Amino acid sequence: FSGYLLPWDQRAYWATQVGVNIVGTIPLVGDTLVRIIRGGLTLGTMTLSRFFALHTVFLPWLLMALVAMHLITLRRVGPAGPWDASRAATISEPFWPKQVAMDAIAMFVAFATLVGVALALPPSLADRANPADTTFAPIPEWYFLFYYELLKYFRGPWEIVGTVVVPVLFYTLLFLLPFLDRRPERQPFSRPIVIGAGGLLLIVVFTFLFISLKRVAAIPVTDPSVARGKQLYHSLGCAACHRIHGEGEAIGPDLSSIGSQRDAAWLRKRLREPKSVVPGSIMPAYTSLSEGELKDLINYLLSLK
Repeated sequence: FSGYLLPWDQRAYWATQVGVNIVGTIPLVGDTLVRIIRGGLTLGTMTLSRFFALHTVFLPWLLMALVAMHLITLRRVGPAGPWDASRAATISEPFWPKQVAMDAIAMFVAFATLVGVALALPPSLADRANPADTTFAPIPEWYFLFYYELLKYFRGPWEIVGTVVVPVLFYTLLFLLPFLDRRPERQPFSRPIVIGAGGLLLIVVFTFLFISLKRVAAIPVTDPSVARGKQLYHSLGCAACHRIHGEGEAIGPDLSSIGSQRDAAWLRKRLREPKSVVPGSIMPAYTSLSEGELKDLINYLLSLK
C-alpha cells in the first residue's frame, strides 16, 4: 500500500484516499493517524513524500532486519526439516552449498520472471491525479479486490466491523498462532482443524475475489465512442502539437480540460474549419474524417475535464 500513491495518477490518488479514509474509522485515534499519514488536511506533496520515504527507505530496512532475525533464529534452533521426524536424521545435510545454490536459483527465476512480466506487460497510467475530479471511481488492484468486496457487506454503523474489527482479529490471530498452537506434530493430515481452518479462509478469500472480478469486469471502462475518439486522436498525430495531462507537445493549446471549456459545436467547427475560428491557425482542416469519426473525436475531447 505504501507504493500505491507513488505513480500519482487518478487511480493511485483516489485509491489511496479510500485507504486513508479506512484508517480514519479507527475509534479515538483515527483522525490523528489520518493527519499523520497525510501530513496535512488533504493528500498532497507532503503525503507523497512520506509514502516515498516509507516505501523506499523505512520498509526496506525493516525487511532486512526481519530477514536478519530469521537467519539468527535459524542458526540458533536449526531448520524445521521434513514433516516426518524419523527422516530428518537420514536426509540431513549442511546448508552450504546445495541449499544455498537452490535458494539462489529460485531467487533468480523469480526475479527474471518479474523482469519479464514488467517488460512484456508494462503498467499503464491513468490521468494525472486531480483532487477536483470527484467522478473518478477507484478500483483497487487485484490483490485488494477480496477486501474491497468484503467491505460492501458492512455499511453504515457496521462499517467499523469491516474496516477495524475483522483486520484486527485476523492479524491478532496470526500473531498469537505460534503461542496458541504448540504441538510439535507438523504432518498436515494429522492437523485437520488447523489445515481445515486455513483452507476455509482461502476459499472465502478467493470467493470474494471471484465475485469482485465479475463485478469489475461488468463495469464499462468508458463510452465506446470516447475510446474510439481517443484512438483516433493518437492515430492522427494530434499529440505532436497538443498536450493532455502532461503528455504530448505544447505547440498548440493544452487540451487537458477542453471538455469543460468548449461545446460540441465549437469543436466541430474548429476541426472542420480551424481558420474560421482562429485566423492564421496552422492546424490542418480534418475534412476527410467521416461524420462518425468526427463525432467520436469530439466525444473524446468533451470527456477531457
